Amino acid sequence: MRDRMPAPLNNLDRDAAVNVHQLRAGHWGRSEQYLHRIGRRPIPTCQQCNLKACPAARCIVCREGADTPEHVLLRCPCLAGARLRLTGNIHIRPEQLKDGELVAALAAGYLRHKEPLTGLQAGPSRP
Repeated sequence: MRDRMPAPLNNLDRDAAVNVHQLRAGHWGRSEQYLHRIGRRPIPTCQQCNLKACPAARCIVCREGADTPEHVLLRCPCLAGARLRLTGNIHIRPEQLKDGELVAALAAGYLRHKEPLTGLQAGPSRP
């Protein structure tokens, strides 16, 4: 089992490390989809659900899909430039996400795009 685990995140600050671990676990405290699923982001038409097609789960940056970790790290168009700059390709492979610094950089980039739309600052990732 140890050989499948990603390397420790010793060189990241606490907030970046929390983002990386939460994204990898699928429980990111900055994801509208996750917060709606656990009942923290109800909307008038839907108090809580696990549907990725629910309007409350949409990525508020691109509106193209639910802001799941997979969407944020692999598909969100707002990060195409960051993916190209960091990996040399806009289409990264899931196995590249074992690199904690890459995941942290993509999470930080996403939060920079999201911050002006929500008015929230990119601080700790706790809901």
